[in-house]
Amino acid sequence: MTQRQRVTVDVHVILEQAGHILLCLREGTGYADGLYCLPSGHLDEGETIVDCAIREAREEVGSHHRPETPATRHRPASPLTRRPPTGGILLRYAHLDG
Repeated sequence: MTQRQRVTVDVHVILEQAGHILLCLREGTGYADGLYCLPSGHLDEGETIVDCAIREAREEVGSHHRPETPATRHRPASPLTRRPPTGGILLRYAHLDG
């Protein structure tokens, strides 16, 4: 039986308002600390991509916005990192709530 490689799905959330995009400063994670990034996290088993985006926005920046259907974009995994392979999803929302 052929073994399949497990892929971690990263969900990145673009929170935009009036032409500004909200970024987070990474700290205390052990990975890319001191750099800015989009709110993001790993998709949990059984979780939808939109639910993951909502959870990550709430956990990382305190947004409680229940978004409408986002514009979805796929982002390929970066070949420059030595982390396990990932598949990435970008979700863009045009309104922030806090």
